[in-house]
Amino acid sequence: MGAGRGPTICRGYITANGGSCMAIVDMSWRSKGACQGLDAEIFYPDNDEQADVAKSVCADCTVRISCLHHALDNREHQGVWGGATASERRRLLRQRRRTA
Repeated sequence: MGAGRGPTICRGYITANGGSCMAIVDMSWRSKGACQGLDAEIFYPDNDEQADVAKSVCADCTVRISCLHHALDNREHQGVWGGATASERRRLLRQRRRTA
């Protein structure tokens, strides 16, 4: 692979300078979240019992499912993402593995 080659597409993935394939991921959903402009600390409570405020923000969010998928796919270990706490996401991942 030659030096100075630009990005190329390979089977729905993009390569940078002739390197290995990387998934093309649409992250535009982030700018549409109901959480935009809110204090991030709301979404990082000390425990699941304190996650109610964050979950209420997520409840009516139009990109909640995209957010949850991102957290599951990237194994986010902290915070409330897509209306689910870290422990709830771990449970979802275990269920996902059992049904696979």
